[in-house]
Amino acid sequence: MQTRDMNEPFLQRQHKHEHDPYAHAAHFERPRFESYSDTTLQVLRLIMVLLIVAIYVASFFMQPFYVHYVYITYWAMHLSLISLILSFASGQDKHNLVMREWSLVTTEIALTLTIVAAIFYWAIVRDEMYQNYDWRPLLMVFFNFLLSDINFLKRDIGMIILFGVGYVVFNFLVSKLSGVPIYPFITWYNVKSFVSAIVFILVLGGIYMVLVFLSAMLPRLERGYEADRLNI
Repeated sequence: MQTRDMNEPFLQRQHKHEHDPYAHAAHFERPRFESYSDTTLQVLRLIMVLLIVAIYVASFFMQPFYVHYVYITYWAMHLSLISLILSFASGQDKHNLVMREWSLVTTEIALTLTIVAAIFYWAIVRDEMYQNYDWRPLLMVFFNFLLSDINFLKRDIGMIILFGVGYVVFNFLVSKLSGVPIYPFITWYNVKSFVSAIVFILVLGGIYMVLVFLSAMLPRLERGYEADRLNI
C-alpha cells in the first residue's frame, strides 16, 4: 500500500482523510472555549458575514470600482469575506474535509493580509495618498480565528509567501501596463521599489509565523489538541 508523507504541502496533496493534519487543525464546527456553544459560534459568524457584506457593498458606492482590485487593503477585505463564508459553511458541514482545509487556508491568508495591510496603511499609505481604511474586516477575521477551534500550520508559510509574490507581480504588471503606479512610492523605476516589495513579502511571512505560534499557545477544545500542536 502506498503511503504519503504527512509533511507534504497542502497544494501537492490530492486525497483527504481523517489522518490529514488539516483534519485536526481545522475544527470550525466547534468553539475554542467552553464558555459558548457551537450554535453561538455560527450565529456570530453569520452576523460577521452580514456585516462584512454590508461593508463590501457600501465600499462600491464610496470608492471607484478599480480600487477594489488593485489596493492591498481591498484584497484583504475580499479574502476576509471569503474566509468568513467558508468558516460558516465548514461549521455547517464538519465532515467535508476539503471545505475545512480551504477554510483554514483562507483564514490564514486573510488574517495575515489584514494585519499587514493595516501596518502598511498606517505606516506608509495614509501619509502618501488618500485612501479609506476599515478596521472591521481585520477585527472580524481575528475574532473568527480566536473563537474557532483551529491551529495555523507552519507548513503553509510557503502559500503565504507565494501569495505575497503574486501581489507584487500583479502590482508590477498593472503599474507597467497602465503607466501609472498603484502606489506613488512604488514606481518600479528605482531600487527602493524593489526593496519595498521584498520587505512586504518578508513582513507577510513574519506576521504569519507569529500567528502560527500564537495559535499554538491558545487552548483547544478537542481532547487531542496536543497532537495538533505537534503538526504545526
